[in-house]
Amino acid sequence: MPKPLALIIEDDPEIGNILSLSLENEFKIELLNDGNEALMRLAEVVPALIMLDLYLPTVSGMEIFAQI
Repeated sequence: MPKPLALIIEDDPEIGNILSLSLENEFKIELLNDGNEALMRLAEVVPALIMLDLYLPTVSGMEIFAQI
């Protein structure tokens, strides 16, 4: 059975890697580091889990949260 998808939307590479490592056993991980990129991906998939930084370049995490 395939792993469920987790989107990690985080612009700090170090934090993104820590979150990825903590979830990789249970989820297929996609790491996104830009608000626009995240919105485009969310238009294509419905992830099982979203880890969302509130302070992102181009589109804030709060704007993404409101659209979700």
